[in-house]
Amino acid sequence: MATRCDHGVMIVDRFKFVVADGTRFSHRRATLNGFRLEMKLDPDDLPEGVELPT
Repeated sequence: MATRCDHGVMIVDRFKFVVADGTRFSHRRATLNGFRLEMKLDPDDLPEGVELPT
């Protein structure tokens, strides 16, 4: 039987990015409408004008 800590480690090893959808940050606050965990980041998920480093 796995403990909570073991599940957390398995999730961290698998997922590397959180893709969030919501309002822009203002004073370190934003309204989050949804999110998903991703193993790799797709350039289409980035805000307009932001590029992945090469």
